[in-house]
Amino acid sequence: MRLAAERDSVAREYVTDFAATFEIGAPAIRAGRQSGLTWREATVDGYLTLLAALPDTHVARKLGASEAKRISARAAEVVAAGGVRTGAGQAAIAALDTELRDAKNSRNPGTTADLTCAALFVVILEDGWTA
Repeated sequence: MRLAAERDSVAREYVTDFAATFEIGAPAIRAGRQSGLTWREATVDGYLTLLAALPDTHVARKLGASEAKRISARAAEVVAAGGVRTGAGQAAIAALDTELRDAKNSRNPGTTADLTCAALFVVILEDGWTA
């Protein structure tokens, strides 16, 4: 995993004791739930927080580091617009979702999805599942 850590965020998680999961993703999801967000909303919030913080390495492998950084910057804009918490943020989420869709699925931030799943696992394991 050390050999791949620079180019793959999942490998980096193993090398760093799951730093992004425990320091970015789980806190974002937990904070969302504590502020009254549904699981779905908190998951989207956690996903956007991770994507804004870490360029997706799946995208970087397909389209290059600059495109991955551009997508992270777009996610940061969505978070700044309020994300799931505001109408403007929800519109920004819809616009970003449209931007990420292409016929080859090359802009799919799949590594960020993996990190989000790990963060959900941590929150559910530590805090329990409450509706």
